[in-house]
Amino acid sequence: MHTRFRVSLVALALTLSLACASDDSNDIDEREAQVGWQATGHVLALARAELDAGLAGPNDLELTIVCPGGGEARVARAMDDAYTFQFDAELDACVADDVTIDGDLSVTTSVAVDVNGARDGSIAVLMEYTGRLVFGGSSAGVCIVDAVLHGGAVRMDGRISAGVQVDGSLCGHDAGVVVSEPD
Repeated sequence: MHTRFRVSLVALALTLSLACASDDSNDIDEREAQVGWQATGHVLALARAELDAGLAGPNDLELTIVCPGGGEARVARAMDDAYTFQFDAELDACVADDVTIDGDLSVTTSVAVDVNGARDGSIAVLMEYTGRLVFGGSSAGVCIVDAVLHGGAVRMDGRISAGVQVDGSLCGHDAGVVVSEPD
């Protein structure tokens, strides 16, 4: 039996490291891209926690959070149906982890679940990241966001296999490299 159901992947979308790509000036190095993106992920995880607190309410939520070091992030989530949702963030002088972040980010998530009996099944997640961020402080430069995250898990005969792949570029660099932990 093929079943699709609504899965709140806001947590996944916001707690995973995100990917970004630079404009044609390619003015941010790989290390700064990693540091800036981790700071962005920190802010978005805070927003996710607040959005999750409102899950009992309407499908469309908007809020403004104060960033850890000052500034703010305005975030909105809209659920199109049980299988897709849109998350948008507008960051205004938002400071986290000694990085100042300005700009916009959108994440469109699609989920497919296939359940085969009580013990087997799969889940597939497609997340498309787009936007433009400007980092300042300990990471400085323009980061054009254009990346796709493919994730999935399969359970068959009691065994589970899962994986994630990031395609695209981050701040002008390979997305897979930027989403990895900085040295």
